Amino acid sequence: MTHTILLAGFGPYLEYETNLSGIIARQLNGKRIRNARIIGIELPTKHKVAAKMLRDAVIRENPDIIIGTGLAVKGHVSLERVAINNFYTIGKEGESDETLEADGKMAYHSKLPLKKIRNALQKGGIPAEFSFFAGTYMCNEAFYEIMKLAQELKIRKAGFIHIPLSHQQAISMRNPNLPSMDEKTIEKAVRMILAITVLAHEPKSSHFK
Repeated sequence: MTHTILLAGFGPYLEYETNLSGIIARQLNGKRIRNARIIGIELPTKHKVAAKMLRDAVIRENPDIIIGTGLAVKGHVSLERVAINNFYTIGKEGESDETLEADGKMAYHSKLPLKKIRNALQKGGIPAEFSFFAGTYMCNEAFYEIMKLAQELKIRKAGFIHIPLSHQQAISMRNPNLPSMDEKTIEKAVRMILAITVLAHEPKSSHFK
């Protein structure tokens, strides 16, 4: 059976002039992993605009699996477990503190096979850990929208992953203390996450739960 994965990443934002999550999503667009076709999209880092673009893409493409990705300044792949119904940021225009959806659920839990993903990445020599907080900015907003869509459309596998900065990004930012990871390793991690999720999507698979 052929499946469709919607893989979403983000474009540049704040001080990050490049965003590997969006780059990888665009690079994998049209590719296949196992028996799944990948539709990769890059989201703008604009409040509400990214969520609408994500929703439009899901309605248009009708994917079996939705996986969002974004950057986190950590030395490992962060497997996000909980999306919260809140948007909070302090920027040049002041403080923004609001509920993403007035009558929405307070939180959603990821529907990805996170334990299997973590174990496989670690076994493959790629640092990966669970994360229970995806922040209150664009990544969490996308994560919340993904899980809301999964509930509405009965999509069995959906969630969000944070990837680290690449070594080159850390170098370009002239901050030797920033944790980072080799770019090829990050892409390998994303490919592994997609493959494991596709396998877990099959009801008869021992990976399905």
